[in-house]
Amino acid sequence: LAPERAKLTTLFDAREGIARDPTLSFDPRAIHFGYRQTKSDYFHLWTMDADGRHARQITDGPFHDYFPCPLPDGGLAFTSTRCKARFLCWRPQAFVLFRMDGDGSNIRPLSFANISEWTPSLMRDGRVLWMRSEYIDKGADFGHTLWAIRPDGTHPELIFGNNTPNCYANGHEVPGTTELLCTLVSHGGDLNGPVALIDPRKGRSNPDAITSLTPDVAPHYNM
Repeated sequence: LAPERAKLTTLFDAREGIARDPTLSFDPRAIHFGYRQTKSDYFHLWTMDADGRHARQITDGPFHDYFPCPLPDGGLAFTSTRCKARFLCWRPQAFVLFRMDGDGSNIRPLSFANISEWTPSLMRDGRVLWMRSEYIDKGADFGHTLWAIRPDGTHPELIFGNNTPNCYANGHEVPGTTELLCTLVSHGGDLNGPVALIDPRKGRSNPDAITSLTPDVAPHYNM
């Protein structure tokens, strides 16, 4: 792991565009990612071999598609503006959780929200864990919480975060434990912040369930 011994291999050259959110298939023979070729283009989902060959686009249309998440049945969950909705505040495009088959066909929503959703990951039981925003029974400053849903779109469930000081992004289950690893973020910021462990067994709204692993990084609150 010595940096001076590292060898850098370019798998995909985004050139003037932006490649983001790469994730491996279960094989792991393929890499899925979002790619925007120019500033005037939309983000679409792409896939390529793990060695960088055979890159190809698998979604299209006037929508932003990103945050791919491989599913047990070979499909992909992802976040998209295909909901054709606007935020409740300042009117940008909303983006929520969708799924599709592995070849890009049979696209359908998993979430019917109209605000914003991010960072899906797969849980051990096959559900999708993701950060979703909603303002019911809470203030806007802590409206981004961790939810889970089955890959067929049934049984959405709050996992953690209602009426707690933080918002929570990049949630992943920790192998061999009941804990979740995540990033503590603010309502109006980006997806960066302290890295933390959450133990939902202590209560889905209990701040004592949160342990910061990077206490040298101060969390940001509010807007």
